[in-house]
Amino acid sequence: MLVFLLLLDTQQERSEFETLYDNYHMMVYRAAYSVLKDEYLAQDAAQITFLKIVRKFDRVRSQNVLDEKGYIYRMAINAAKDMLDKEQQFVNAEDDLFEGLIDDDVLIEDAIIRVENYRETIALLDEINPSYGEIIYLKYFRDLDNGEIGDLLDLTVNAVGVKLHRATHALKEVVRKEAAVNE
Repeated sequence: MLVFLLLLDTQQERSEFETLYDNYHMMVYRAAYSVLKDEYLAQDAAQITFLKIVRKFDRVRSQNVLDEKGYIYRMAINAAKDMLDKEQQFVNAEDDLFEGLIDDDVLIEDAIIRVENYRETIALLDEINPSYGEIIYLKYFRDLDNGEIGDLLDLTVNAVGVKLHRATHALKEVVRKEAAVNE
């Protein structure tokens, strides 16, 4: 929770957020769990929900108590559904990759190695900023151009280029750290 508090400007906002967090964190977790059916994913969705609450704190504070509770509950459900959608995209991409790799000229062992490399790459993307991982995924796994990515993420083409540059740099750093650990 400390990270969330650091994102707020005043002590009053921090105090109000702590109260809000104490009042709703179990509700948010349960709502996410009801969608995801996984303890760890539900915890991640709860964290995402509270990060969104911090970003929209003025809007959340302006709600009356009943509206506030419903608003936060809906945010938790939406965060969980977004996680499910992203998971499904990764599963579909993995299935597409596997189907595309298997033909008469490719040995099954080679196809399995490529799929395993894909999984390792996806795991590395989880170690960088989520927005960077998303940009790399869309660019290199979904073969979208910067304009298409910009349309999806509501960014300019230049902003996509900058984020893509930063994302590849962040990914290179993660790979370097992994290599150093494995040596």
